[in-house]
Amino acid sequence: SLSSAPGDRGTIAITVKRHPGGRVSGFLHDRVRSGHILGLGQAAGRFVLPDPVPARLVLLTTGSGITPAMSIVRHLHARRARTDLVLVHSCRDAADAVFGVELRARARVWPALRPRFVFTAESGRLDRARLVALVPDWAEREAFVCGPAGFMAVVRSVWRDAGIEDRLRSESFGGAAAARPATGDAATVSCMRSGAVFRASADRPLLVEAERAGLRPRY
Repeated sequence: SLSSAPGDRGTIAITVKRHPGGRVSGFLHDRVRSGHILGLGQAAGRFVLPDPVPARLVLLTTGSGITPAMSIVRHLHARRARTDLVLVHSCRDAADAVFGVELRARARVWPALRPRFVFTAESGRLDRARLVALVPDWAEREAFVCGPAGFMAVVRSVWRDAGIEDRLRSESFGGAAAARPATGDAATVSCMRSGAVFRASADRPLLVEAERAGLRPRY
């Protein structure tokens, strides 16, 4: 995922966490050097700021989910935006806080940014009570959430219970679902609302096949 701000001249930044045994992350950490040429796909997704930018935002992240949030932070800071921005990041401890040093440094010179950290090894995982304590006006803010499925499910439930799930934007960092044993030939799927038609393989979940066809179902 891109972590640089749009408009950065000449370069882009990505943030890659090394995963034990990970073929791609290991390759990027150990073997890529200046001068290597990498092929990139077109950026996609809906984890983007609305236009105009809301007056108040809250970004909720954990683990590698902070990566696209940093792109938003860097973009708003570069514009010296007056947006009241709270970023709540959950991680094991202070040493595990990706971008922790940068966020604190930016907050010192840009008062619109207020980073908040939840150290799970010390105080447990983020829940509604902790969210209310950290961001009392959370329900009045446009919200973005990114992280593992379990974390996002907790956050979604809070917004859903408040009846404002439509104000919560999300981007999943989970991997593709594991392939299942084939049980037959591929099927043709027709979507009633959009009119889209695509072929779905028998060994992949329907959601994965819909996304491969360019659709963006919520579930």
